[in-house]
Amino acid sequence: MTVLEVGAPVTQLGDEYFNTTAKGTFVPIKISVENIGKKAETFWASNFKLIDDQEREFEYSSDAMIYAKDSASILEEINPGTVLEGALYFDVPADANIVRAKIEGNLLTDAIFVELK
Repeated sequence: MTVLEVGAPVTQLGDEYFNTTAKGTFVPIKISVENIGKKAETFWASNFKLIDDQEREFEYSSDAMIYAKDSASILEEINPGTVLEGALYFDVPADANIVRAKIEGNLLTDAIFVELK
């Protein structure tokens, strides 16, 4: 998994008829996930968290993922040799200073931390 970009925060996603508004602000994280293995693997958006400078941990926003045009799938099988790209959106307090991402694996692997600033 590669973090491609931390996008600009937005307060609303969707169009004028169908939309959602953040409780704080939506922070998009653009990612690329490549399956370099020999069998299909499942990507779970819930394995990806954001952490701020107060050590608060944020989950992706399922509401935002519905309305964002560039959102990644929240649950998808990735076949060997293929890539999933898109953004995960997180509803965080407007004053949150996001400093890292936490990527969790399965029960047999440790979480990986990626510094974002």
